[in-house]
Amino acid sequence: MTMGKGCISGKGCISGKGCISGKRYLFHELRPHMNDDDKISYETILFRANFVSILGETLIVNSCEMERNKTTQVSIPLNWIKKIETLENILFTNDNGHDKIVLPSDILLTIDEYL
Repeated sequence: MTMGKGCISGKGCISGKGCISGKRYLFHELRPHMNDDDKISYETILFRANFVSILGETLIVNSCEMERNKTTQVSIPLNWIKKIETLENILFTNDNGHDKIVLPSDILLTIDEYL
């Protein structure tokens, strides 16, 4: 897990100490599902949404890209979330933790609105 600007990727952010309410994040969800053999398997799903809060062991987000109505709040078990990244994490930091190309944050937020 790496530290990002404004959010700690992984469980640090999940604890509520790094995520900011209303800010947009990329969530890495490991969702269980039943396969044809009636065995549980897992699939990784990436989605963007605005962080709202942590309620018990549940993550609450809104403006989720997977929902038709963008005002719908979505609740997801915390143990399904494996990593959380900000747009700055993705664009500014490579896998080794070194800085990448730096763009002004305002431009990045505008770009994210259209993705």
